[in-house]
Amino acid sequence: MRRTIVIAVAAFACGSLFGAMNYTLIVGDDGVGFMKKSELTLSGAYYDVREWGALDYLKHPDVAVWMAQRKLKQVASAARELKEDIKQGAKETYQKVKEEAKDVKEGVKEGAKDAGEATKEQYQEIKEKVKDAVNGEGEAATPPAQAAEEPAKE
Repeated sequence: MRRTIVIAVAAFACGSLFGAMNYTLIVGDDGVGFMKKSELTLSGAYYDVREWGALDYLKHPDVAVWMAQRKLKQVASAARELKEDIKQGAKETYQKVKEEAKDVKEGVKEGAKDAGEATKEQYQEIKEKVKDAVNGEGEAATPPAQAAEEPAKE
């Protein structure tokens, strides 16, 4: 049992040493990240960049480059998501406009049909009045021009 604990502690220590020599732990406003080191060394194993200014980034250009690359990846990812959102919104808007246009088209068809039926009814009424006038049975037996010239009887 003791041997197992010693082996586990030794493995953990070796792993931690390997990680500290090969990677830098960087804590930023957007979380924690690991940057691969260019040299095997224990220096620069941890940086907290939340309070860093321009001078600090100038002192550690490798960290500045890593942070810039990380931000660029985040911006590119956000741009792809935004593009997909816009594309989806455009599709939805197109479908809504298409449905509205279909409704308008149906309304225009119904309105034209109703107007056509009303016109047919008016045409039939006028046709019958003209027929009655020609036969002398209707109100319009006197032509309108003569009716205006005749004095009204009181």
